[in-house]
Amino acid sequence: MLRRVPRGVALCLDIGQGAFAGLAGRLEPADLAAVVISHLHPDHFVDLVALRHYLRYEFDPPRRLRVIAPAGLAGRLDGVTGEAGFAAGTLGIEDRGEGHVQVGPFDTESRRVVHTANSFATRVTRAAAPDGQGSSTPGTAAAPPTSRHSSTPATCCCPRWRSALARSPWPTCTWTE
Repeated sequence: MLRRVPRGVALCLDIGQGAFAGLAGRLEPADLAAVVISHLHPDHFVDLVALRHYLRYEFDPPRRLRVIAPAGLAGRLDGVTGEAGFAAGTLGIEDRGEGHVQVGPFDTESRRVVHTANSFATRVTRAAAPDGQGSSTPGTAAAPPTSRHSSTPATCCCPRWRSALARSPWPTCTWTE
């Protein structure tokens, strides 16, 4: 899923197989504020390989991108590619946990959900501006953004998560405007 604000800043939530091509067709991938990974199944992160190659070989010097993911992503990428330190220098991988993380104009809030041992739901809201204006203030609950196509929050994109989310304190895992 892709979340954008009016000035063109974008945040990508999960980047599974085939997602890079669609992303590149919508915006310049090097301009992403970050990629947030929900869990370490390859169908949620494997196109980080294509994104890393793009950032490393299309720019001189290579571009760097923030990636917020459950612990162990760098090792998984090394295993997928057979290259130790695959992400180093291009993908700035940060271990993800519960709580708030500010990413550009976004406040991302993570909570564990039942799926894998290290799976997270993500709530994305506009972070409060320095003058206190914004749709949420980090650390406080905010109403979830709604889909462009409906007046209700967009629901989880992974059908297997739906039953897990029914037991979660959140009714949705990720959403976008």
